[in-house]
Amino acid sequence: MRVIACTNRDLAADARSGRFREDLYYRLAVVELTVPPLREHREDIPALAHHLTRRLAAQLKKPVGEPTEDVLALLGRYAFPGNVRELANEIERAVLLAEPGAPLTEDLLSERVQEAAADGAPAGLLQSRTEAFEREQVEEALARASGVKTRAAEELGITYRGLLKKMRRLGM
Repeated sequence: MRVIACTNRDLAADARSGRFREDLYYRLAVVELTVPPLREHREDIPALAHHLTRRLAAQLKKPVGEPTEDVLALLGRYAFPGNVRELANEIERAVLLAEPGAPLTEDLLSERVQEAAADGAPAGLLQSRTEAFEREQVEEALARASGVKTRAAEELGITYRGLLKKMRRLGM
C-alpha cells in the first residue's frame, strides 16, 4: 500500500515535540517533496493562469478567452495564502462570471484579490514621503543606538519585532 500525504505543517518538528505520532511520521516520510508557496515563485502565475483557464473552460463547457495582461498583473501582485488552490478558485470564478468568448478581465476577480493587489500598486506621493520619513527615523535611531536594534526599537517606541518588520518593509 502506498500513501501520498500533503500538509503545510512541519511534521518532523511535530513528531519531535510529540504533536504527531513519530512512528506514523517515519512510515510516511519515505520520500519528501517540498513545494515552495506560490508567492515565492510568482513568475509561474501567468502560465498557471493560462493553463487553469483552458482546463476550467473545458471542464465547465464554457468557451472563454485568456486572462488579460491586467488580470495577470493583479494576480502577480497577490500573495496567495491559499497557494495554487486559491489561484484555481480565482480563475474558476472568473470563468463562471465571464461572458462566453470574452477574455477574463480584472472585474471578474474577487474583491480580496483586487484590493490586496491594489495595496501593491506603485506608491503615491503621500505614501512615498511617509516611507522616506520612516526610513530616516529608523536610520537615525539605529545610528544613535550604535546599530543595536533593541535600543533603537525602544527609542522609537516599538517592539524589536516591529522594528524588524518595518525595516523589511522599507527594504533596509
